[in-house]
Amino acid sequence: MFRTKINYNPQETVTFHESEDLEVIEIQNIGNTNADLTGINLIELGISYQFPKNVTIAARKYLHLVGNATTFQDKSRIIPFDTFTINLSNKNHNLVSAIAFENLIDQVEYSDKVPWPETADGDGFYLELINVNSDNTSAINWVASSSEVLSTTDFDNTNFMVFPSLVEDR
Repeated sequence: MFRTKINYNPQETVTFHESEDLEVIEIQNIGNTNADLTGINLIELGISYQFPKNVTIAARKYLHLVGNATTFQDKSRIIPFDTFTINLSNKNHNLVSAIAFENLIDQVEYSDKVPWPETADGDGFYLELINVNSDNTSAINWVASSSEVLSTTDFDNTNFMVFPSLVEDR
């Protein structure tokens, strides 16, 4: 289980003026089998969340924990899994996943300063892990991304067709 996207300081707009409502942590199961999330907690400074009993995440799938479910869905058209309590820090934050608050599973400590991508700090970008097989604790493995559509792994291209242009070069 890895965090693959973190939007810790979303850009405020006229439509979405409470940026904390758009905060999101994307968690992906990078394994080849379903993962049971029962007993896993997100802990450390500022954020608090405990997965309910009997919750699983399918292999190679992801879920979103957000600041405000309605606002996040209105903007992204993605149905979040759940909401977390207490906002993410807009400066730096140590996100820790643990079982029973003690057994570390995953940890990411992001920052709004170099070597972390500074444009993810309120400029309309979010942090995205370059490769799920890379070390997500290292800032060099994260980039600032801006498009949920272009970064999705769930694009269904089975009914997608490309046709040649019928216009000749003149």
